[in-house]
Amino acid sequence: CLLRVKSEIKKPLEYVHLSPFAPRRGDEVYNIAAPLGITGKKLTLIYKGFYSGYQGGWFYYTIPARPGSSGSAVLNSRYQLIGTINIAVSRLEALGLGTGWWQLKRFLN
Repeated sequence: CLLRVKSEIKKPLEYVHLSPFAPRRGDEVYNIAAPLGITGKKLTLIYKGFYSGYQGGWFYYTIPARPGSSGSAVLNSRYQLIGTINIAVSRLEALGLGTGWWQLKRFLN
């Protein structure tokens, strides 16, 4: 999802930067998500896992993922964007599949 923000917005926006480098297998990663709709004004679920590699166009992250995790950011240890979760594997809840750094970089360029 790409959002275009109107210039009339007066309050400062929070955002993350795309990492200047692709992740390597075994790199520690973080995921901010709202699986099963669990979120709140003073509640943010943050998960830690690892980048595991890619196969068949999917990037694998050993991060707990459930329905509702889709579209959530995957960040590196510097809290820079390296991917997103798009699929929660129902029979293996500690695995999320999604986009990778290369796909995001190409899309944003």
